[in-house]
Amino acid sequence: MNDIHISYRPNKIIFLFATLFFGLCCWGMSYAALTNDKGLILNGIITLSVQNATIFYWCFSALAAGFVVCGIVLLVLSFVSKNEIVISSDCLIAPKNSFSKKMITVNFKDINGVEIQAIQKTRILNIYHVDGRLSIADSMLPGKKHFEELVSILQSNVKSLKVAK
Repeated sequence: MNDIHISYRPNKIIFLFATLFFGLCCWGMSYAALTNDKGLILNGIITLSVQNATIFYWCFSALAAGFVVCGIVLLVLSFVSKNEIVISSDCLIAPKNSFSKKMITVNFKDINGVEIQAIQKTRILNIYHVDGRLSIADSMLPGKKHFEELVSILQSNVKSLKVAK
């Protein structure tokens, strides 16, 4: 069997739109803080004075700015990351986690179980082996078909393996 290489990096489009969204939130909250001349009532429960409402707006602006910085870092990582999953005849080589440069090798004979975990629309392949657990998110793969291919390769290479869904 020839080695199979599957790219494993963040989706650039998702990070781009998330960064733009939080950039707009940051701009909107900053504008609200700069032009604020009224108090703020939240759900009729919390009443804030003009000064406290301005602080509230600045805090949310700073929070959104933090998300923008994280988004930019993740966007850059999605372009420079060379992470990939390699499947050979006897083992699986993958990054330790989604953004790690450290690669771990899991021999097929060392796999104890596999589970597919669904969180909203994202599926995560959890591979339990003698040294712990390896998690592979389908959102980090180039397409959904690569996730299915990975699961079927594991099923065919690991004796008596049942995939829990």
